[in-house]
Amino acid sequence: MMGELVRNAGHYRQEGVGVFDGNGNCLHMAPPPARVPELMGDLFHWVKNCKTHPLVYSCVFHYEFEFIHPFIDCNGRMGRYWQDRDRSEKLHLSVRFWTISPFRIP
Repeated sequence: MMGELVRNAGHYRQEGVGVFDGNGNCLHMAPPPARVPELMGDLFHWVKNCKTHPLVYSCVFHYEFEFIHPFIDCNGRMGRYWQDRDRSEKLHLSVRFWTISPFRIP
């Protein structure tokens, strides 16, 4: 698993991914990998031109980022990081509320 993370670091995923529960049931199947660059481009365009309140903006961004699931792993961590970073910047907060989740190797 770690070899794949290193090999794919810094790149959008090139395979299908989903979110599964402990019983192997699919909770979310991400869009096909061929659509990821377009979807991320659309999301960044929206971010650049968004005029909505920062709290609404950060929630919409986080939802869309997680729905697209652009990376092979660590999408949750990256989504939470960007959500907090952008919200803090737009609201001029001096304190950031980062959530830390353990990294587990199966």
